[in-house]
Amino acid sequence: EKKAYALEFLSYVLDKNLSKKLVRTKNIATSINVSYRLYDKYQTSFLISFIPAAKQTVAIVKQAILKEIQYLQNNLTVQSELESFKNQAAAAFVYQQDSISSQAYYLGALETVGLGWQKAQQYLQKLNGVTAEEIKTIANEYLNTKDLFTGELIPQKL
Repeated sequence: EKKAYALEFLSYVLDKNLSKKLVRTKNIATSINVSYRLYDKYQTSFLISFIPAAKQTVAIVKQAILKEIQYLQNNLTVQSELESFKNQAAAAFVYQQDSISSQAYYLGALETVGLGWQKAQQYLQKLNGVTAEEIKTIANEYLNTKDLFTGELIPQKL
C-alpha cells in the first residue's frame, strides 16, 4: 500500500515538473499528462502522454521526459519543493471534493474495487507520509526503460 501512495505522489511530482520544464520553459510540448490510478483493483499502468509542440518531434520530447525521470531517480526532491507539492496535491484533492457528484463518484469507485469508502479519509494522510527518499526509490523501481512501452498516434489524411 505504501508503494501505491508513493507512485501516486511520483505521478503528481513528475506531472508538475514535466509541465513546468517542457511545456512552459522549453516549449517543446503543448501538453503533458502523467497519470497513475491509485484505486484500481488490480495492478495499473503509470502513463505519460504528451503532444509535441510545432516543429518538435516525439523523439525530442521523449528524450526530455526520460532525462527528467533519470533526474528523479538520481536525486532527492528538495524538502521545500516536496512540501510545496504536498500542499498543491492537498489543494487539488480538496478542490475535487467541491461537487457532490465528484464525491459520489470517488466514494463509489472505492467501494466498487473493494477498498471501502473509508480509504477516502486516509488519502491526504498517506500522501503526506511519502518522503523524498521513497519518491526516488519508487522512481528507480518502476520507471525503468526495460519495461517502457511507447505508442504514437499518427493522424491519417482522409
